[in-house]
Amino acid sequence: MPRGEIDLTFDFAAVPGGYGWIFPKGDHLNVGIYAPSSATGLTRDRLLSYVSQRVKTATLDGVIGQYLGIGAGGCETEYVQPEMRDRVLLVGDAGGFVDPLTGEGIYGALLSGQAAACAILSERSGEGTAVEAFAAGLSDYRQTLRFSVRAAAAFYANPARGFRAMRVPFVRRSLVKTYTHGLNIKSLSMRIALSQC
Repeated sequence: MPRGEIDLTFDFAAVPGGYGWIFPKGDHLNVGIYAPSSATGLTRDRLLSYVSQRVKTATLDGVIGQYLGIGAGGCETEYVQPEMRDRVLLVGDAGGFVDPLTGEGIYGALLSGQAAACAILSERSGEGTAVEAFAAGLSDYRQTLRFSVRAAAAFYANPARGFRAMRVPFVRRSLVKTYTHGLNIKSLSMRIALSQC
Protein backbone atom coordinates (compact mmCIF):
# COMPACT_ATOMS: atom_id res chain seq x y z
CA MET A 1 0.00 0.00 0.00
CA PRO A 2 1.56 3.35 -0.97
CA ARG A 3 2.44 5.41 2.10
CA GLY A 4 0.41 8.36 0.79
CA GLU A 5 -2.76 6.27 1.11
CA ILE A 6 -2.26 5.65 4.82
CA ASP A 7 -3.82 8.22 7.11
CA LEU A 8 -3.70 8.75 10.86
CA THR A 9 -5.74 5.85 12.24
CA PHE A 10 -7.15 4.76 15.59
CA ASP A 11 -8.60 1.25 15.35
CA PHE A 12 -10.81 0.30 18.28
CA ALA A 13 -11.49 -3.16 16.87
CA ALA A 14 -7.82 -4.17 17.01
CA VAL A 15 -7.93 -5.70 20.48
CA PRO A 16 -10.64 -6.03 23.14
CA GLY A 17 -10.50 -3.12 25.60
CA GLY A 18 -7.79 -1.29 23.68
CA TYR A 19 -6.92 0.10 20.28
CA GLY A 20 -4.51 0.01 17.38
CA TRP A 21 -2.96 3.04 15.72
CA ILE A 22 -1.14 4.09 12.59
CA PHE A 23 0.78 7.37 12.72
CA PRO A 24 2.42 8.46 9.45
CA LYS A 25 5.77 10.05 10.39
CA GLY A 26 7.62 11.36 7.35
CA ASP A 27 9.66 8.46 6.02
CA HIS A 28 8.05 5.73 8.15
CA LEU A 29 4.91 4.63 9.95
CA ASN A 30 4.45 4.15 13.68
CA VAL A 31 2.02 1.26 14.05
CA GLY A 32 1.04 -0.33 17.33
CA ILE A 33 -1.58 -1.84 19.59
CA TYR A 34 -2.52 -0.76 23.11
CA ALA A 35 -4.18 -3.16 25.52
CA PRO A 36 -4.66 -2.29 29.20
CA SER A 37 -4.21 -5.90 30.32
CA SER A 38 -1.97 -8.84 29.48
CA ALA A 39 -5.14 -10.98 29.60
CA THR A 40 -5.87 -9.90 26.00
CA GLY A 41 -3.11 -12.22 24.79
CA LEU A 42 -1.28 -9.50 22.90
CA THR A 43 1.97 -10.99 21.61
CA ARG A 44 4.72 -9.98 19.21
CA ASP A 45 3.24 -12.34 16.58
CA ARG A 46 -0.18 -10.73 17.00
CA LEU A 47 1.36 -7.28 16.56
CA LEU A 48 3.24 -8.42 13.46
CA SER A 49 0.05 -9.90 12.04
CA TYR A 50 -1.83 -6.67 12.72
CA VAL A 51 0.85 -4.56 11.03
CA SER A 52 1.01 -6.86 8.01
CA GLN A 53 -2.78 -6.84 7.70
CA ARG A 54 -3.26 -3.07 8.04
CA VAL A 55 -0.18 -1.78 6.23
CA LYS A 56 0.10 -4.61 3.67
CA THR A 57 3.82 -5.15 4.09
CA ALA A 58 6.06 -7.95 5.25
CA THR A 59 9.04 -5.64 5.87
CA LEU A 60 9.01 -4.51 9.48
CA ASP A 61 11.76 -2.71 11.39
CA GLY A 62 12.01 -1.56 14.99
CA VAL A 63 9.29 -3.83 16.40
CA ILE A 64 9.15 -3.50 20.19
CA GLY A 65 6.67 -4.08 22.97
CA GLN A 66 6.30 -2.27 26.24
CA TYR A 67 4.19 -2.80 29.33
CA LEU A 68 2.49 0.36 30.51
CA GLY A 69 2.25 1.27 34.17
CA ILE A 70 -1.43 1.66 35.03
CA GLY A 71 -2.87 1.84 38.52
CA ALA A 72 -1.74 5.07 40.20
CA GLY A 73 -5.38 6.00 40.74
CA GLY A 74 -5.56 3.24 43.36
CA CYS A 75 -3.37 2.79 46.40
CA GLU A 76 -0.59 5.38 46.45
CA THR A 77 2.07 3.03 47.78
CA GLU A 78 0.89 -0.25 46.26
CA TYR A 79 4.07 -0.90 44.26
CA VAL A 80 6.56 -0.05 47.03
CA GLN A 81 7.65 -2.57 49.64
CA PRO A 82 6.24 -1.58 53.07
CA GLU A 83 9.66 -1.03 54.69
CA MET A 84 10.61 1.44 51.91
CA ARG A 85 7.43 3.50 51.70
CA ASP A 86 8.82 6.41 53.69
CA ARG A 87 11.75 6.95 51.28
CA VAL A 88 10.76 5.69 47.80
CA LEU A 89 8.59 7.68 45.38
CA LEU A 90 7.69 5.94 42.12
CA VAL A 91 6.99 8.17 39.13
CA GLY A 92 5.93 7.69 35.50
CA ASP A 93 5.23 4.15 34.32
CA ALA A 94 6.93 2.71 37.42
CA GLY A 95 4.36 4.46 39.59
CA GLY A 96 1.40 3.53 37.38
CA PHE A 97 0.78 7.05 36.04
CA VAL A 98 -0.34 5.98 32.53
CA ASP A 99 -3.91 6.98 31.69
CA PRO A 100 -5.97 3.76 31.36
CA LEU A 101 -8.42 5.34 28.90
CA THR A 102 -5.90 6.60 26.35
CA GLY A 103 -2.66 4.77 27.19
CA GLU A 104 -0.91 8.17 27.29
CA GLY A 105 1.86 8.40 29.85
CA ILE A 106 4.09 11.40 29.14
CA TYR A 107 1.91 13.87 31.04
CA GLY A 108 1.67 11.58 34.08
CA ALA A 109 5.42 10.95 33.98
CA LEU A 110 6.23 14.66 33.93
CA LEU A 111 3.64 15.54 36.57
CA SER A 112 4.69 12.76 38.95
CA GLY A 113 8.38 13.53 38.43
CA GLN A 114 7.80 17.18 39.27
CA ALA A 115 5.72 16.18 42.30
CA ALA A 116 8.53 13.93 43.53
CA ALA A 117 11.11 16.72 43.16
CA CYS A 118 8.86 19.19 45.01
CA ALA A 119 8.18 16.60 47.73
CA ILE A 120 11.89 16.01 48.31
CA LEU A 121 12.58 19.75 48.47
CA SER A 122 9.64 20.15 50.86
CA GLU A 123 11.05 17.56 53.25
CA ARG A 124 14.55 19.04 53.02
CA SER A 125 13.18 22.42 54.05
CA GLY A 126 11.32 20.89 57.01
CA GLU A 127 7.79 21.34 55.64
CA GLY A 128 6.69 17.74 56.24
CA THR A 129 7.60 14.35 54.86
CA ALA A 130 8.28 13.78 51.19
CA VAL A 131 5.72 10.96 51.11
CA GLU A 132 2.96 13.24 52.41
CA ALA A 133 3.91 16.06 50.03
CA PHE A 134 4.07 13.64 47.09
CA ALA A 135 0.60 12.28 47.89
CA ALA A 136 -0.83 15.79 48.27
CA GLY A 137 0.78 16.99 45.04
CA LEU A 138 -0.77 14.16 43.05
CA SER A 139 -4.19 13.80 44.68
CA ASP A 140 -6.05 15.63 41.88
CA TYR A 141 -4.30 13.64 39.17
CA ARG A 142 -4.99 10.35 40.97
CA GLN A 143 -8.65 11.36 41.02
CA THR A 144 -8.48 11.92 37.26
CA LEU A 145 -6.89 8.47 36.82
CA ARG A 146 -9.70 6.88 38.88
CA PHE A 147 -12.19 8.58 36.55
CA SER A 148 -10.23 7.27 33.55
CA VAL A 149 -10.49 3.70 34.87
CA ARG A 150 -14.30 4.02 34.92
CA ALA A 151 -14.38 5.85 31.58
CA ALA A 152 -12.17 3.19 29.95
CA ALA A 153 -14.43 0.41 31.21
CA ALA A 154 -17.50 2.19 29.80
CA PHE A 155 -15.86 3.21 26.52
CA TYR A 156 -14.23 -0.12 25.68
CA ALA A 157 -17.35 -2.09 26.64
CA ASN A 158 -19.15 -0.34 23.78
CA PRO A 159 -16.86 1.78 21.55
CA ALA A 160 -19.75 2.69 19.22
CA ARG A 161 -21.56 4.36 22.14
CA GLY A 162 -18.34 6.15 23.09
CA PHE A 163 -17.93 7.48 19.56
CA ARG A 164 -21.52 8.73 19.56
CA ALA A 165 -20.84 10.58 22.82
CA MET A 166 -17.66 12.09 21.36
CA ARG A 167 -19.72 13.49 18.47
CA VAL A 168 -21.66 15.70 20.91
CA PRO A 169 -19.78 19.02 20.57
CA PHE A 170 -19.86 19.87 24.28
CA VAL A 171 -18.57 16.44 25.34
CA ARG A 172 -15.81 16.48 22.72
CA ARG A 173 -14.68 20.03 23.62
CA SER A 174 -14.74 19.31 27.35
CA LEU A 175 -12.75 16.08 27.12
CA VAL A 176 -10.23 17.44 24.65
CA LYS A 177 -9.66 20.56 26.76
CA THR A 178 -9.40 18.50 29.95
CA TYR A 179 -6.77 16.20 28.43
CA THR A 180 -4.78 18.71 26.39
CA HIS A 181 -4.59 21.31 29.15
CA GLY A 182 -3.84 18.82 31.91
CA LEU A 183 -6.97 19.78 33.81
CA ASN A 184 -8.20 17.45 36.51
CA ILE A 185 -11.52 15.66 36.74
CA LYS A 186 -12.89 18.36 39.06
CA SER A 187 -12.53 20.81 36.17
CA LEU A 188 -14.40 18.44 33.86
CA SER A 189 -17.14 17.93 36.45
CA MET A 190 -17.52 21.69 36.85
CA ARG A 191 -17.85 22.13 33.08
CA ILE A 192 -20.54 19.48 32.94
CA ALA A 193 -22.39 20.91 35.95
CA LEU A 194 -22.29 24.46 34.56
CA SER A 195 -23.58 23.28 31.18
CA GLN A 196 -26.63 21.77 32.88
CA CYS A 197 -27.63 25.13 34.45
